Amino acid sequence: MSSEMSDVRIQIHFDIHQPIELIDMTLAMQALAYEYQTFLSARAGEKPGDPSGVKLYITKIESNCILAELAGAIHFMGGLASVMNYTVLFSDFVTLVKTQFEYFKGVAIAGRAIAADVPYSKKTVNRVADLSELAAQNVDGRLGLSVIDYKESSEGDVLLRISYTSEESALVSKGAMLVKQAMETSESADHEKVLMYFYQANVDDPKASGRTGDKAIITSVSTKPLKVYIIPETEQQRVRYILDDPDHNPLRIGFVVDVSVATDPRGKPVAYRVLKIHDTIIPETDEDSI
Repeated sequence: MSSEMSDVRIQIHFDIHQPIELIDMTLAMQALAYEYQTFLSARAGEKPGDPSGVKLYITKIESNCILAELAGAIHFMGGLASVMNYTVLFSDFVTLVKTQFEYFKGVAIAGRAIAADVPYSKKTVNRVADLSELAAQNVDGRLGLSVIDYKESSEGDVLLRISYTSEESALVSKGAMLVKQAMETSESADHEKVLMYFYQANVDDPKASGRTGDKAIITSVSTKPLKVYIIPETEQQRVRYILDDPDHNPLRIGFVVDVSVATDPRGKPVAYRVLKIHDTIIPETDEDSI
């Protein structure tokens, strides 16, 4: 490891008993590192410099155990790092993660979330979901975060530790999902329960933003095909499943949807944002597609 690593570090411990996808482990590790970057930036009161200074090192992988450590931000914050007390900094960050986990556990127990009341950004919600999911999907698994000081001992002295069982992690993951759904559906619809047909559908998954080749027609709004975005992730998956059905022509399947309409400066519709899918209308035959 680099000699520039601080003596005090954050250790992340996954106690797992079933095989895991490498991508799931990567997402969990990235979630912790990125959330720490956001925390560090807010603590410093400025936009951080080179993010490569925040490093996550895999220190041990063995049967039922994955250990990694988050190093200090020597390069990340430049000269400011030299005056930082990492014991306080890391302890505050781990306490922040605990506060986040407890919030999402509470949401899951309540069974609902109100977007306006959520104190976190969508990025943080996604990171919490990624971090908690690995332990959540492992029976008898556990996720632990510790602040460890290696100054006096090569084994390290534990200054602070939090731990969540697979059941608790599953509640955190469920709460994050409920919050994401609430955030995605908080946008008000311009038109409710209107009939939409795809005019053009990409082979890629439907998107919520960015460049897309998906286009749709809602004749009650415009006779022209417009770009279409599917906002909730659950609805994206539903649309993908329907469009991939080899027994039907995807361009002849109707979707009863709530949408908001994006317009240009002249008020002309340019794109649809599907907020909810109420129903699908599948024709009895696809003779037109033969």
